[in-house]
Amino acid sequence: GRRRGRMPKAPLKRPPAKDVGSEKPTPDSLLDNLAQVAIDDDRCAMGVGAFAGLIYLATMHRTLAGGDSGDLIANACSLGVPHPPGYPLHTLLAALFVRLIPFGSPALRVNLLSVLAAAAAAAQLFRAALVLVRVLPPPKRKTTAGMARWACAFGVLTFAFSPLTWTYSTHAEVFAINNMLVASLLLFTLRFSLNRDPREATAAALTIGLGISNQHTFVFFAFPAVCWALCWLAVSKKLLQVSIFVQLGLWGLAGLIPYLFMAWSGTQAIQDSWGDTGTGSGFVRHLFRAEYGTFKLYPGADQARNHLGEVLLLWIAHIWEETLFVGPFLIAAGVYSSLASKGAARRGGLVLLSLAVFYFLGFHSLSNLPLQLSMFRGVMKRFWMQLNASLALFLAPGFLWALNLLGGNGRRGDKAHGPIAVLLIACQIGRHYGKQDMSQAPFVENYGRGMLNALPYGALALTQGDINVHTIRYLQACEGVRPDIIFLDQVQMAFGWYSKQQAPRLTQRGVVFPGNTLMGKKAPAGHYSWQQFLQANLRDDRAMFSCGGWAHPDERLRESAPDGFQFVSPTVGVCERIFKDNTEVNVTQMVEMGKAARREMQFKYPDARNWNEDTWEHHIVGQLWKKRESLGANMLSLYDRSRNHEALQIAVDEYRDITAKCTWKTMPYTVWKQLGAALSHQAGITSQVSMLQATVLQKESVDAFRMFVKLSPDSDPDKETVFKHLRLLDEASSDQGGLKS
Repeated sequence: GRRRGRMPKAPLKRPPAKDVGSEKPTPDSLLDNLAQVAIDDDRCAMGVGAFAGLIYLATMHRTLAGGDSGDLIANACSLGVPHPPGYPLHTLLAALFVRLIPFGSPALRVNLLSVLAAAAAAAQLFRAALVLVRVLPPPKRKTTAGMARWACAFGVLTFAFSPLTWTYSTHAEVFAINNMLVASLLLFTLRFSLNRDPREATAAALTIGLGISNQHTFVFFAFPAVCWALCWLAVSKKLLQVSIFVQLGLWGLAGLIPYLFMAWSGTQAIQDSWGDTGTGSGFVRHLFRAEYGTFKLYPGADQARNHLGEVLLLWIAHIWEETLFVGPFLIAAGVYSSLASKGAARRGGLVLLSLAVFYFLGFHSLSNLPLQLSMFRGVMKRFWMQLNASLALFLAPGFLWALNLLGGNGRRGDKAHGPIAVLLIACQIGRHYGKQDMSQAPFVENYGRGMLNALPYGALALTQGDINVHTIRYLQACEGVRPDIIFLDQVQMAFGWYSKQQAPRLTQRGVVFPGNTLMGKKAPAGHYSWQQFLQANLRDDRAMFSCGGWAHPDERLRESAPDGFQFVSPTVGVCERIFKDNTEVNVTQMVEMGKAARREMQFKYPDARNWNEDTWEHHIVGQLWKKRESLGANMLSLYDRSRNHEALQIAVDEYRDITAKCTWKTMPYTVWKQLGAALSHQAGITSQVSMLQATVLQKESVDAFRMFVKLSPDSDPDKETVFKHLRLLDEASSDQGGLKS
C-alpha cells in the first residue's frame, strides 16, 4: 500500500513584538495602557525631567536676571506683594526656597525653583505625550513601546530646549511653574477624556486653582478644559451628582488658597510691596490688574490692537526657529494623524487643539502691546510657552509619522528611532547652548550695584523702568546693598494706595509728600506735581537723582526735567543729579562724581551682538553705552565752562572706551566728533603734555574726525565744516607726508 509520510512541520513564527497601538482601542485596553504608563514609563518620564533639569542647572543664572526677577525675589525676601496680579503661589514657593536652601544668594535660590519646576514640566509633558501616542493607530506599522518613548522624548525635549522655554527655565520668573502646571493640566485632561476617572478630574481642578494663583493667563487653558470635563460628565450622567460637582469646586478653590497670603501681606505695610491688598477693594483692584488696565498687558499711551493674522504669522516664524525648522510640519502631521483617527485618538487630539486655539484667540484678543518695538515683542513671546507646550505633544506622533514616511519599517526602522531622536535633541541643545548659558552672566546685578554704589551717601533716587526699579529693590531688600539710599518708585507714586501703604515709612526718613497722589503738571487740590515734589524735597544736605528718566502721568517729563529744575546727564552712572535752575555747580564735586560714575561702570559688559534685541542683556548694553556717552558729553561740557583738566580726561577716557569697545549697533556716530574735540583740547594744553604727546594726540584727534565724516549722514550740519578743516589740514601737511591719509 501507499506509504504514509509525516506531515511537514509548519515553520515557527516569532511572536509579534509588544505593541502600543496594534489593536483597536477598547475601554479595557485603554485602561491597561494607562496603567502601563503609570508603572513602566514612570522612570522614563523622570529620566527626561532629570536630563532637562541637569542642562538647566548647568546654564542657570547664578545671580539676578532681568525682567521681573528682581521684583519677585525681593518680595519673596520681604513677604510683600509683587506687581499685579500678585503671583501669590510663586511668592510663597520662592519664600520657602529663600529660607530653606542654606547656600547661595537669594537670587540663586529662587533661580533653582525655576529649574526644578521646568524639569517637572518636562516629565509631565512626557507622560501626557505618551497618553496621546498610545491611543493613536500606527501610521504604517505597529508602534512599539520603545518607539513611542523615543518619539515622546524628542517632542518634549525639543520644547524644553527651545530658546524661549530654556530662557525662562533658568532664572526667577513665574513661567517655569506655569509650564509645570500647564503640563499637569494637559496630562490630567487627556487621561480624564479616556477613562472618566474622578481622580483625574479632581487633580485637574486643583491644578487649575494653583495655575490661576500663579499666573492669570492660565484661565485661557482652564476654561476649555472645564468645558470638556462638564460635557463628559453630562454624557456619563455624573454631572447630576451634586457631590462630584461640589468636590471639584472645592478642589479648585483649594488651589486659590495662596491668595490668602496676598490679603495678609497687604495688612503689613511691607517696604516696596505693591497695592493695598489688605482691603477688599484694593485686593480686587490688584487681582484684576486695574492699574494696568483689567485684562490688558500694557498701560502705556501707545497701546495697540494687534491683528490676529499678523500675530499668527509671527508665531509660525517663531515656532519654525524654535524647533529645528521642522516643528510646524511635525505638529501639522501630529494634528492630522490624531483628528483623522477615531474614538479616543480623535478625542485627545480635539482636546489639545481646542485648548491651544482658545488660548491663542483669548490671549491675543486682549493683548495690547505695540509690537513694532522688539522689547514688547519679547514680552508677548513669553506668553506663547503655554501654547507651545500643548502643541509640542503633537511632535511625538508627527515624529513617528515622518519616520514611517521615510521608510522606517521593519526591525531596522524600529531601531532607528532612538538614534535619530538623540541626534535631533543633541542638535537642538548644541544649537542654542551658547546663548542660553547664563552661568557666567552677572550683568544685571553688576548694573544695579554700579548704579547704587555711584550715588553719594543718603541720596534720594527717583527711579523708573523695570531694569532700574527691580534691580534696586532686590539689592536693598535681599542683600542689604546701600540701605542709606532712599529709593522711590515713580510708577507707584501715581497710585492712590501709595500714600497709605508706602508714604508713611518714607516720611519717617525725611521725604515730604505735598499731597496724596502724584498727578500731572497741573495737579488738582490734594494731589501734587513733580514740580511741587521737587520743591519740597530738594535740599542742600541731600542730593536728589532721577534714575531712568521721568515716569507718567506727565508724559512731557520723559525728555526733560520739570519746570524750574535742571539735571546734568549723567553725573553718577545711570542716574542724573537734579538741581534747581541757575544753581551754581560745584565743579570739584561734579568731577569726583564723574570719576565715581566711570569707576562703577567699568565691569564687563555683554556683547550686544550675541543677544537678541528683545533680551534684557541687549537692553542693558544700550543703557550703559548711552549713559557713558552722556557722561563723556557732560564732562566735556564741564571742561568748556571751567577748564578743569580732570573733567577733560574723564571725557577722553570715556570716548576712547566707547569707540574701542562698544558693540551696540546703534552707537551714535557723533561719538567720533566728540572724541576728536576732546583730544584736540587735550593736545592744546601745553602745561600738561609734551610736544611729542601733543603730536600723537592731534593725530588721534584727526583720525577721530575722519571717522565722523565717514559715518555721518550728509544731513549732519557739522559734516561739511569738519570735512573742510580736514582738507585744509591735508593740504598743509602734504609736503611733509604728515597726516594725509
